[in-house]
Amino acid sequence: PGEGASALPRRLGPAAEIQQLRDAFARSVERIEESEQDMAAALDGQRRLVREVHHRVKNNLQVVASLLNIHGRSATMPEARAAYASIGRRVGALSIVQRNHFAEMEENRGISLRPLISELAAQLRATAPEEARGLRIDLDLEGANTTQDVAVPVAFLIREMVEFAMLGTPEDPVEITLRRTSE
Repeated sequence: PGEGASALPRRLGPAAEIQQLRDAFARSVERIEESEQDMAAALDGQRRLVREVHHRVKNNLQVVASLLNIHGRSATMPEARAAYASIGRRVGALSIVQRNHFAEMEENRGISLRPLISELAAQLRATAPEEARGLRIDLDLEGANTTQDVAVPVAFLIREMVEFAMLGTPEDPVEITLRRTSE
């Protein structure tokens, strides 16, 4: 399959069984080629659908983040503003995981944790409350890839720990280290 039609001789001998075998083999090769073409087309269609779903999820997360930002700015109580900002950082963490998952989806290597954590740290610094604007986040990250099922809890865990630090002791630096302990 995939190499074009096989040129089988019309007559391999006087036996009709040999000719029938030749014709059956040619039909089998044709069916396999058609099946492979159908599967390739179906896989391409599935990839396009998955890309569209990822794009829509990313857009929806951006809309939610924008709505939280708008409502947070219009909130009159500092506690409400802080709550909106905290929820916005959670949505931002999920958005970062989604964006990284979409970027790595084509290569099937999984989500690379180094750029994910770096982007997450930058987002947390940028959205820190006023009293924590000087928070230092030091990163020491080895390269490692994981699935989305692991990347989401990792991103939320880091977000929660950094937020706890930025609200509790914003003058102390936060160090995030990623080390591979085994394959």
